[in-house]
Amino acid sequence: QAFMNRYGFCLDIKKDSIYKIIWQLSYPLIILTFIQKIAGIFEGTIVSLNSTTDLAVLSLCSPFISLITIVGYGIGIGFSATVGKIAGEGEWPRRSESVTKCMLVVQLILGSLFALFIFVLMPIALGKDVPNEILRNSRTYMFPYLIGSPLIFMYSSIMAALRGMGLMRSGIIITVIAAPVQIFISYVMYSNFGIGALGLGMVISRI
Repeated sequence: QAFMNRYGFCLDIKKDSIYKIIWQLSYPLIILTFIQKIAGIFEGTIVSLNSTTDLAVLSLCSPFISLITIVGYGIGIGFSATVGKIAGEGEWPRRSESVTKCMLVVQLILGSLFALFIFVLMPIALGKDVPNEILRNSRTYMFPYLIGSPLIFMYSSIMAALRGMGLMRSGIIITVIAAPVQIFISYVMYSNFGIGALGLGMVISRI
């Protein structure tokens, strides 16, 4: 308990200063983002060492993947505020099941709709100047992300809910486990099946 208090894993809004609260809420996100970026850097490295065509695919698809991730986390912020409000009112034990179900269903629907939006947006955004091979490989590479968008959105909601309850430590632990899983699966899938299977690492690691 003393360790948790010292390093910001526990939060008392009534007693702590605003600066300490901001730091306690901020630094876990910094750690999470850093760990997640390491996985992305690893994927980019193994692709760049293997094929410049695959690297072009990765570069073209990165904005779409970032868009999926950012929107998922953006929606998650709303859930984080909702969960924090309910927990602050002492209603979380009674309402946790219904709120969690609602949260996951909403993310499932929004994730599916957003995947459809990205599917329509991709050929328009990439234009006609992209070579057919790269365009075809880009669609193949994005397929796991589009199918897995609801899962990515739900993962974001779970992480946001943990932040809303002040359980930053749990979020860090989940990410520390998910990142190596993503790296390992991405490496195995890419080595055996090529660029089209690389995205499975991120999607599977979110399960």
